[in-house]
Amino acid sequence: VKEKFITTASHHLRTPLTVIKGYTEMLNDPKIDIEGKEKARRNILKHTEELEDLAEKLIHLASIQTIAENLRLRTESLTPFLEKATKQYATQAQKKRIDFRYVVDATAKDVHLEFYPEQLHIALANLLSNAIKYTPKGGIIRLKATANDTHVFIVVSDTGKGIPPEDISNLFSSFYHAGSPLDVQEGAGIGLFVTKEIIRAHGGNISVQSQLGKGTTFTIKLPRNSVSQLLTYL
Repeated sequence: VKEKFITTASHHLRTPLTVIKGYTEMLNDPKIDIEGKEKARRNILKHTEELEDLAEKLIHLASIQTIAENLRLRTESLTPFLEKATKQYATQAQKKRIDFRYVVDATAKDVHLEFYPEQLHIALANLLSNAIKYTPKGGIIRLKATANDTHVFIVVSDTGKGIPPEDISNLFSSFYHAGSPLDVQEGAGIGLFVTKEIIRAHGGNISVQSQLGKGTTFTIKLPRNSVSQLLTYL
């Protein structure tokens, strides 16, 4: 796994670096007109942002083995936590004219849950950023929370491109890329693996339903009982 991590990370770091180098050389080429140089600047920015995203995911992946050991659980209200995540991604959604909303069900409105906010935020951020990335302009994204006596359910649904059926079973595997409809290149197949491991460390699980051309729904299921969190993971 370590060798695969190093090989895959090296490949995905090299690709955007090569592109950035090429566009930087264009900026210094006197034969390139103003429009061409402006295009080069935009592409340099785009691939720099991809590098930042990849670096962040690699850091998360490197710390996966210690997540359970360092799980600093705190009892907090779930609604403010999800509202904060919604506000964080609202601007990105607005840029694509995506209808993005947080919907809280009456069953989860006043729920307090014992969880590690920083880690759960990383898991949720991976789902929301993917939803925005693969949902076309004018699409719909919903973040919803429901609960019963034993579990809390956090659902992220979108009207995006969808995931090929043959990719569903491997979607949460480390370094796995979904098929061409998703056109996944950046991130080295890390984000959803990290999300799964964080949810697993909380004693929960994550599932996905998707239809090509119609959209995808991810459901995080977390236990309300802190004792069961620890027992389930162990």
